[in-house]
Amino acid sequence: MKSSPATGESKQPLCPNLTMITSGIILLYSLLFFPICPSPDLAFAIGIEFALFLLFLLPIRHARTGHPLFSWPQRKLDELRGKFPLLTKIESNWRKLTIFAAFTMILAALIDLTALWLAVSGLTSASVSVYSALPVSYLIGNHPALSLEMLTGACVESHQLARAESLYLAVLNVRKNVYGPTHPMVAALYADLGDLNKKMHRDKVAQQCYRASMTITEGHGRALHSLANLLRDGGDAQQSKDLYERALELRAEFFGRDSQQYQTTLHDYQSLTDKSLHPPAPTQ
Repeated sequence: MKSSPATGESKQPLCPNLTMITSGIILLYSLLFFPICPSPDLAFAIGIEFALFLLFLLPIRHARTGHPLFSWPQRKLDELRGKFPLLTKIESNWRKLTIFAAFTMILAALIDLTALWLAVSGLTSASVSVYSALPVSYLIGNHPALSLEMLTGACVESHQLARAESLYLAVLNVRKNVYGPTHPMVAALYADLGDLNKKMHRDKVAQQCYRASMTITEGHGRALHSLANLLRDGGDAQQSKDLYERALELRAEFFGRDSQQYQTTLHDYQSLTDKSLHPPAPTQ
């Protein structure tokens, strides 16, 4: 004998199924990241996620309403529905809303996962197109192509710098497409590219990246500080000094003179000579 829809028994598999799909998506993300930056922690996380995925594939017999643990509250809920028919309508609408929200999130994750898979496969142009046309992470308050940024960071951590450069350029294109070419987030990406090129001992390219960042905005002085370090190491003391002083002004304004950012810039500024230099006086 089939149970009545009012009992909610036929609705029970929905939550496990959605959880299984979500677990599977997380597992796929982890499997895409693991070859880039393998680590014991990530391997352990993949093992746990795989175990959970298999668990949700099993029939969840104990969650059925016929089980004694669930039969009493289900009976009470059915009694309330009988007394207050409006509860059935509210429950139905709430359930539809929940299902819609869950499937919207799953669809967004699958779009982002597809774009990430394209990038991992080397199809960066197609990846940029998907991230730019459907910036799902941006729509929920994060950077566009956030997963691609994480992949880029994984490449840097694993010293795959040439691959990281290609991915940084892809993220740069996405930011230009989403924000426009003169947005501070584009400037921040140019500064990231400068840092990467400095690690690759390509100082001229790094300088170009830092200057491109500064052309858009001086921001909080990050690109100024980084370029000053680069010029100092290259022997251009005067230009380096000017950049440090401007960076110190900005960092004092945004972070305060006791901040780590200001003190780091001050330390590098003082390293220009053997004697300590006095920091620039506060702007009136």
